[in-house]
Amino acid sequence: MENVVSLPASLDSYPKPSLTVDPAVMYIDRAPGLEPADRLRVVLWRRTVEPSLGAWALPGVFVNIDESLEGAVDRAVRTKLGLEAEQSHQVFTWNVRGRDARGWVVTIAYAVNLLPSRIPSAAWRDEAPGARAVFTLRVSREEADIVSVDAVDVEGRTVPLAFDHSEILAACMRRLTLDIWRTDVAFRFLEPKFTLRALRLVFETLLGRELNKDSFRHRVITTYRLVEPTSELESAVGHRPATLYRRRDPNPND
Repeated sequence: MENVVSLPASLDSYPKPSLTVDPAVMYIDRAPGLEPADRLRVVLWRRTVEPSLGAWALPGVFVNIDESLEGAVDRAVRTKLGLEAEQSHQVFTWNVRGRDARGWVVTIAYAVNLLPSRIPSAAWRDEAPGARAVFTLRVSREEADIVSVDAVDVEGRTVPLAFDHSEILAACMRRLTLDIWRTDVAFRFLEPKFTLRALRLVFETLLGRELNKDSFRHRVITTYRLVEPTSELESAVGHRPATLYRRRDPNPND
């Protein structure tokens, strides 16, 4: 006789966590003269409620019962930052006991990558609750491992973040660097057509070190076959225009 598993009549007997999404909204500053370590930016908002009232934080929201996770990410970025989450991808689920004083809150972290042209940073200097501002992400590394990530303001001061958001940012950065050679992570920071120099800048920023130009070219074109040239050249430049490339669609038969 088969064993019969007795199931509860409802889910009421199980503990219920609250579910949030925490988008890490990042872009790469392409201003000339910056070191790779100073190019990565994150957009944060100043909390308007307790706990951590007035602290800078990722623009997280609680997920509504009839809402998709991606829909919650879009809502969070739109309502708290005034931006559109054009490209987002799920990074990991974060379930740490005691991370929120209000109770059991499980969050799902998303990386949201934007282009610099989408960020009206000049208007974001308000320190009031509900304000948005751009910070530099300073990544501390030991060899290839990311130890910690700090948000740094325009005066070079480290800004403490609400909850465990510094840890979430560090985990996001670890995931980005692990995936950079095998996924489309780097291309999410670029227009559909780009120069190899622009692509190398993204790699250098995420990896935190300069890369040899010739070796990089060989790896992305020949070894990993990540890109392919277009028939177009860059325009409006004060030097010899470079060839524009695009991401190469993976071919399962390769």
